[in-house]
Formats: sequence, C-alpha cells, structure tokens
Amino acid sequence: MGKVLGIVNRKGGVGKTTTATTLSYLLSKEGCKVALIDFDGQRHTTKLCGVTAPEQLSVTIYDILKCIVMNEELPDKGSYMIRTETGVDLIPANNKLDNFDKLMCDTDFAEYKLKEFVDTIKEQYDYILIDGMPKMGTAMINVMICCDSLVIPVQSETLAVEGMAVEEIVKYLMDTKMESSIYIMVDTLKYLKKGGRVTPAAAALGTILKLKPVLQIQGEKLDAFAKARTLTQAKNIMINAVKADVEKRFGGNVNNVHLEIAHTHNLQEALNFKEEVAAAFPEYQGQIYVDHLSLSVSCHIGPGSLALAATKRM
Repeated sequence: MGKVLGIVNRKGGVGKTTTATTLSYLLSKEGCKVALIDFDGQRHTTKLCGVTAPEQLSVTIYDILKCIVMNEELPDKGSYMIRTETGVDLIPANNKLDNFDKLMCDTDFAEYKLKEFVDTIKEQYDYILIDGMPKMGTAMINVMICCDSLVIPVQSETLAVEGMAVEEIVKYLMDTKMESSIYIMVDTLKYLKKGGRVTPAAAALGTILKLKPVLQIQGEKLDAFAKARTLTQAKNIMINAVKADVEKRFGGNVNNVHLEIAHTHNLQEALNFKEEVAAAFPEYQGQIYVDHLSLSVSCHIGPGSLALAATKRM
C-alpha cells in the first residue's frame, strides 16, 4: 500500500510546489511508482508537469471529488491521469478547484472526501504526493487527514539572517521546543471521536453534558488538561494555566514570554479572547498575536477551538 505525503503550508511562496514536483521526480527516478495530486487551484504543479492549458482539461481532481460528493461513479482513470515525462502519474487541477469550499458546503464528513478517493488508488502506487492549497480550510484539512506524513516547507528567515547554518537552526529549535505552553479548548468532541482519541461512549456523554475539554501541549505531547462546561469557564482555565506557567516556568514575569492566541475557524471569538487576555495580563508590554492553530492539531480537533500560548522570548 502506498505512502501518502502531503506538501502543505498556509503561506505561499515557500517552495511548496517545487518540493512536491521535485520529490515526485526523485522518487520516480529511484524506481518507485508515484502519483502526484495537484490540489491547489493555482494549478502550478499541473503546469510544471507540462500541461500548458489546464483550463481545457475535462476531468480534474475537482471533478473526481464532485463525483464522490454526489455519490456518482468515479470517472475512468484514463480520463484524468496524465503520465508525465518523468514517469509520474499526475492528477491535475484547474480553476474549478476554486469552488471546492462551495462544493463541500453542507456535505457530511466533508473533511474525508479526498481520503475516499486516495484510498481507491493507494494499492497502485508506492508513493502518492499531494500539493495542497496555501490556506487553512476544508481543503487543507482534507489533505492532512488522508496523509501518512506531512512535508511543510518553511523559511527560517529570522535565524538565517543572523548567520546561523541549517544545522544550527535545527538544533536551536529542538533545544527550545519545551519552552512553550499551549492550552486548547475543543468546541466539539466529534473529531476527537473520529480520530479515536475518545471513545464513542465518552463523546456521546460529553456532548450531552456540553463538555469543552481543555488540552495541553508542551513539547511534542498533547494531553488532556481540564474539562469545562462553558466557553467562559474554558477561557478562564486557559488564562489561569498560563498565569501559573509564567510564575513557575518563566521567572514570574509575563514579559519574559510572547502571548499568542490561536483558533480553528473561529476568528471573531479569538479576537474577543484577545481582549480578555489583555485585561488578565495588564502588565504585558508585547503584542498579543492571533493566528490559525497549527495544521497538525487542527485536523484532529475540528472547527470552533480556541487556544492560548505562552512562548519564552528568544
């Protein structure tokens, strides 16, 4: 059964498509059977693989997923699979993929539709590479759920400007990975149940009781931290936990850390939470950043979550 690799980043211009196409070529050159899925409406992967007019393609990855959503028979492989000069089988994209979110609107288990398709071709390849869209949303979560591993091209610009070599940057990041505390309120147990992190019985009971679990990440571990019954209670738990970390782990001075808020498809509530955090830490002199929660966590906990993090200043 083939290994599925997703090449993703919420930011464009970091070498995502270049990584996907180059890696697929190198794997093919080593004798592996490789499929490359262009899952980005910008269709750069499709063009790099030699398709000069992707808008003229009658069947693309969008059309395949539309068949899955509509419970229709999948098109014949020969109608969409393009064998490239490098021996890679390309599943192309064109601008129809811009309508993906609209297609998935009100679709049950929308986050699993790409996986449904990939599962139909997994046995035929050693590797399946997916070039994902450079934005967070249903499409990105689809990629993350169906992949065995993710490749996230990044530019370590700040440390690189300081003259650090790649090896030094990696060592620095590994040495400092424990110098953060992250607390995450989960809005629904649906996705934790799907991922096997809670049992169906526990999910059903938690839903009835309207529980909002608060999770904790320190280093590489994701653990349960507390249970809340309301959003207000969950936010207070996270604020008090960060206060305790500042006191016990970061020298008792909140200005020794960066405060950050993250969310999954919950921007307005995150902005409201920012005001509450600012009021809870009146002595904090830095900017409180608000951003999307990391992709590797978001796909497991679903939309509606809020997170509060404290990261030691460099």
